[in-house]
Amino acid sequence: IPDNEISMSYGYTAQFGRGYEFGRVPAAQFLADMNVGAELVNAGANAQTNVNVNVSLKDPSSTEVGSSSIDVADIPQGDTALADANMTLPSTLTNGIYTADFTMTSDQIADDDDPSNNARQRSFEVTDNLYSMDGIGVYPPAILSTSQTGTNSFLDNAVGVGFLTYYQVNAQTTFYGAEILLGASSEAGTLVSFAIYDTTDVVAGQVPFMFVDTASG
Repeated sequence: IPDNEISMSYGYTAQFGRGYEFGRVPAAQFLADMNVGAELVNAGANAQTNVNVNVSLKDPSSTEVGSSSIDVADIPQGDTALADANMTLPSTLTNGIYTADFTMTSDQIADDDDPSNNARQRSFEVTDNLYSMDGIGVYPPAILSTSQTGTNSFLDNAVGVGFLTYYQVNAQTTFYGAEILLGASSEAGTLVSFAIYDTTDVVAGQVPFMFVDTASG
């Protein structure tokens, strides 16, 4: 193995923590800070010392609007480390695509065997009212992976298939509708309904309280 080989497996911009990354978030729902971080792996023969991860958040005009410097200290040979911090956000976020660049340094970084795996990038869009877990049209095509899921995806549950997606609502809002993308296997005449549930009930395993149901309206 090489003497020095440290890599960044991934970076993340979890807008509200707990590992949830949204592709699009309405501006009114953002909090004062955002959870950011990266996973590092030391695959070299030597320990990596004084490791640091820097996160730079740029707005749609490529102006830096937030940054975090995360000290990871030392990573022994063969170990994995997580750099995690909360980045302060501007009080006002303009609409558009934001990009977070993740880079790292260490005492041995100049001798790293493969510098090409030392950085990562994440993107998300700030919108007026569109809220989505996916980042179709936001994430670069090189890292975007899509698949189709529907009634034909399950052998024993072809009717009444339901899917849940978590959205964190921090400010009072009005839900106007939902947007779906049709896959190649979509069939004309299919009934699709949308509902909003209280997450507390869902997590507790109780029958959730339905705030809105488009099928009945």
